[in-house]
Amino acid sequence: MKQILLLFLIPLTLIVFSGCREKGPHLTDTLTYRAELTPNGAPVAARTNASGVAALEYTRSADQGSGGRLSFNLSLKGIDPVRVVIAYGDPHPWDIGPEIVDLTSQVSAAGGTGTITLAGPLEHGKLINNYCYFRIDTEEYPYGELRGQIQLAKDN
Repeated sequence: MKQILLLFLIPLTLIVFSGCREKGPHLTDTLTYRAELTPNGAPVAARTNASGVAALEYTRSADQGSGGRLSFNLSLKGIDPVRVVIAYGDPHPWDIGPEIVDLTSQVSAAGGTGTITLAGPLEHGKLINNYCYFRIDTEEYPYGELRGQIQLAKDN
């Protein structure tokens, strides 16, 4: 009886464990992100009709110890930015984190495109876990007229 039970139990165990593969964005080499920039996301809600949207693509470096390349395409409406940054922070407007990169030279009133290099695994981890955001500063709102959390696109 024990032999018959083992005969069925061993293949069943192999079937169950063969289906347990690790999955997730941390294993993917290229990921797409999106950010919707609104005045409601800024630390002080700006009274503005300005808005923006960003599409991003992150390509992880072949060297696991380093970061990767982040390409962005930012479109803006109704705003004259004096400073554009990507920073760390929770999705809450009051969470103002340290800046990762200043994109001001690559962005105009209409938006901009570019590619930046993320320094290492810290930036990679923050990006994968949705802890990065765009902030658009203006003369009237020096702490951000628009803000948008960078979030992993649903099609990943």
